[in-house]
Amino acid sequence: MNKIYPRRRVVIFFSLSPCLVSLSLGLALGLKAIALGVSDPKAWLFVFIVAFLGSMLALFLYGVPAFILGCLCCLLRLHRTLPSLILISFLGGFAAYAGEWVAVNFYGDRTPLSVFLEPWIIWLLGGGASLMAGSFALPGRKRGLSEKGG
Repeated sequence: MNKIYPRRRVVIFFSLSPCLVSLSLGLALGLKAIALGVSDPKAWLFVFIVAFLGSMLALFLYGVPAFILGCLCCLLRLHRTLPSLILISFLGGFAAYAGEWVAVNFYGDRTPLSVFLEPWIIWLLGGGASLMAGSFALPGRKRGLSEKGG
């Protein structure tokens, strides 16, 4: 008996994966503030605002390519296997780079992320976010069973 593929979970996780990058950068900024001994509430408010606004900007700029990647994963019915994770990491990097390319051509200037980062870093961040989303969202495949369940 075939198990139903979790389409909703996969599409939602992949659509929100751009937010993971800015939340991770906000977390890194917060850890650096802890290491420096910052106790000013205004500084912590700044860290929260940077993480939140960064997530919203990332969702606006890279949400559509991430959504398309989630739909592609559902169409191909990918599972949490090494070849699938490698594929979605590559495609996630490509989607982030494509989102950056569209944003640059749409706005006619560099986006806030591309001002600070080189294109290959944007590729790596997109691939890493897609790898994390795929690790959590894609269903695992039970060992020892064939595709027909036998």
